[in-house]
Parts: sequence; C-alpha cells; structure tokens
Amino acid sequence: MCGRASQTKKKVNKEHRFAPQINPANLEPAYNVVPSQNLPVITNQAPDQLQSFTWGIPTTIEGEQFFLSNSNLRKLSTWGYYLDLFKKGQTCLVLIDGFYEWETVAKGGKIPYRIQLKNQDVFAVAGLWDQVADPKTGEPRNFFSIVTLDPNALISSIHSRMPAILPAGQENNWLRYHSQVQEYTVQIKSFPAIEMEAYTISKKIDIPGYNQPDVLEPYTWPKQLSLF
Repeated sequence: MCGRASQTKKKVNKEHRFAPQINPANLEPAYNVVPSQNLPVITNQAPDQLQSFTWGIPTTIEGEQFFLSNSNLRKLSTWGYYLDLFKKGQTCLVLIDGFYEWETVAKGGKIPYRIQLKNQDVFAVAGLWDQVADPKTGEPRNFFSIVTLDPNALISSIHSRMPAILPAGQENNWLRYHSQVQEYTVQIKSFPAIEMEAYTISKKIDIPGYNQPDVLEPYTWPKQLSLF
C-alpha cells in the first residue's frame, strides 16, 4: 500500500513536463501527507490544470463501506466500482516526490523509510478519482485513490506493495480514454528499482499533522532494533 506521501516542490524547471501545471499553482510544500488530506492531481477532464483532491475515496461496494486510499491492481478488472470509473474515464495523475513505508523488524518494531527517485524529481502515480458526497458535510467533493501493485526489488524488503509509478513521458496515456479496462491496466508495471532509492528516517513521520522539512532527513536506527 501507500499510506504517506510528499510533494515538496513549489516550482520545477520551465522545461519540465509538468511545469505548465505545477508552476502556476502556487503550491505549498507538503512533507507528510496522509489519507484524508489533499495532494495535487491532474485529471483526464482537465489535463492542463493542477487540482487539489482529497486522498481516499469513500464509497460502498456490495453493501460494504470502503475508504479507498489505495486500489490494488488485481481488483481493478473485477470490482464493478472500478469498472464504472474506467467507463467514465475517471483517471488521474497524482504528483508526488516521495512516499513512505515501514519495515517490520523483530518484536513488531517498525522502521520508517523515505522512498524517492534518485534524481529526487516529481513523478506521477496512477490514480482513479470520483466526485462523491463528503461523509461529514454531505457536499459533493473530489477524491482520489492511488493504484498499487507488487513491489520492485528495492521495496520488496520493506513492504509488500508499492504505488504504480508511471514512466516519464508516458503519463498522458493513463489520462487518455480507453474503451477496455485492460488498456489501462496493461500500463501498470513495476517501476525500475535502479531508478529509485530508499533511506531510513526518524519517527517524526508518525506524528499526525507534522509537516516540517526535517521529516525528510536520514536517520540511522540502532542495529539492536533488528536483532531483538
């Protein structure tokens, strides 16, 4: 799964593929975003505009209530709710520059990691979006869910899932309408581990609402934590 993310870039180089959307948006750095908070997205309906949607779609599927912060690739072709979103072409790009996962070590301890591209660039994760009534206010609101898949070689030692990172230059194909769901799901592949890096960070990441840049700083955990 993907349970925390960041987007810390206020601007990008004017030649960057996302410069037309990011640079006019007056973004504020977000170092520790959790589901129920907002992240910048680009949707199929407004591909030239950066919007702010809430992470996690509240919905009911077969009588059960779900909060879809993540959407497992294996279920995209089988759950009717997802099929309906694909029929409407409600795909989006979730723009982040890193995400966080926790490695479980001995005696149930967990060590947090920051995971990013080696070039520390902004990247796009495949997402689905929907406009539904806000559970608290009843007002229509836009929500998104991040597509996840099996981890690559880098992340497999940390966690069992990873977000579906789209290769640079191929993101618009996820936004393009396709008549068959397989034309969407075939785009979801394991992102090359060689282009990514992971490092351990402190437990400041665990503090709800903590949104300071020092959450990104590397932290070396005692060896004993993984031994006892």
